[in-house]
Amino acid sequence: MNRTESASSAVSDRWVGQNVALQFHGVRYLVTDVSRAVEFYTYLGFTLEHKQLPAFATVSLGDLKLLLSAPEASGSRLMPGGNPIELFEPARR
Repeated sequence: MNRTESASSAVSDRWVGQNVALQFHGVRYLVTDVSRAVEFYTYLGFTLEHKQLPAFATVSLGDLKLLLSAPEASGSRLMPGGNPIELFEPARR
């Protein structure tokens, strides 16, 4: 993709059905205390990239980015229709 080409046109010009990996932005984690989560993940070797306390922070390890969101962050708001974000756990065997 050159500088004058938009990202959408670069993607639409590719073959349909081709396994094309687009840039992965990160994984959002809903946490109750962003400061404590940052402390925990940086202890594990993650790098703090951005923080907007008390609501949000981004930490990374290699190409993996974790988007840490507190209940007051926009990523924790109700979904369209007024439903809360639901977290699912795999069934235990």
